[in-house]
Amino acid sequence: MPLPPLPYSPEFLASIERTVTKERLRRYLGATRQNVAQALQLYEYNIALSEVLYGLLHGLEVAVRNASHHALTASFGTPAWYDIAPLSGYWIDQIDKAKHKPGVGGIPGKVVAELTFGFWVDLLQGGNHRSLWVDRKLNKAFPNAGRHRKHIHDRLKTIPVAS
Repeated sequence: MPLPPLPYSPEFLASIERTVTKERLRRYLGATRQNVAQALQLYEYNIALSEVLYGLLHGLEVAVRNASHHALTASFGTPAWYDIAPLSGYWIDQIDKAKHKPGVGGIPGKVVAELTFGFWVDLLQGGNHRSLWVDRKLNKAFPNAGRHRKHIHDRLKTIPVAS
């Protein structure tokens, strides 16, 4: 898709480093052979694409989180399943951080909402195949996926999100 004509004045381009640094534009400058106007145009185009995708990514995150939480709550018999699940290291640290965020107060729904998309994707790692996917029925979170845990994990892992 061709980009629209460049709308930037020479004065604007000369002052751009005060608001958008060269470091921020580095990859765009590389893609445009150091053309600041074109780099800025690509940067703005990326922002516009990100805005469009944000709602979809948010919906996916909420769906994965809530479906996983529901399946694990049913399996463990408590909405605080994370306190008794066979988790280690990374997951325990993430849960502790979520529990101690202001306003969470250990309330399971709030703890779950504070956990990152990466947390939920990483629950689908191979190391949790038996303990969560099979034994604790995390697979019930994806009833219509028709795929194996590894496939779902690999597909979700390719989504670049902030942690």
